[in-house]
Amino acid sequence: MMWLQIYVGIGLLSGVGMWAYAQLQNRNPDLLAAHVREQQIPDQRQRGVRKFWEPMLGISAMGLVWPLGLFIVVKDRWDKWREPVREKAAAFRVRRGDLLKLHSIEQVARDARVHDPLGAVPDVPFGHLNALWTQFLRERPQDGELWSFACRWKNTWGEFEDRKGYAWVSERKVMGWMVAQRRVEPRA
Repeated sequence: MMWLQIYVGIGLLSGVGMWAYAQLQNRNPDLLAAHVREQQIPDQRQRGVRKFWEPMLGISAMGLVWPLGLFIVVKDRWDKWREPVREKAAAFRVRRGDLLKLHSIEQVARDARVHDPLGAVPDVPFGHLNALWTQFLRERPQDGELWSFACRWKNTWGEFEDRKGYAWVSERKVMGWMVAQRRVEPRA
């Protein structure tokens, strides 16, 4: 019986703590929102019920299911802590296994030139992506070789993308890349 009292006591303390935290968060409520809430409940008695009994009901419920609330809070904190690690792991990068063929800069510039008969795309290498191409060329590492790559990548929404482009390789390491084509595979 003592364990039950301890269990419920911890739950009630947790409920009071969460209620106090919510009150501190809502210290400066939006006046318009408060006015709208008051207009929704015109009866003074019902407003009293909402201000007193709803928190009491929440605190009482917390007394019974506090481990679930604790689990949710801990899991939320854990997910926020792990999020940067997941983002870093999910970041796109070109690996050596994705490299296809060694190219010269002149050959790529010639092959990637866009010829649009309507003149909507500039007649330069990679068309509208020419600024990206010139920046990519400026970032060439010393002794960097230009390789083409193609890879399949799962983005942050869980969709698969086919990406093609060019990468700088120096001393057998991929130093930088430019994605020239990206195709998202439609979900089935």
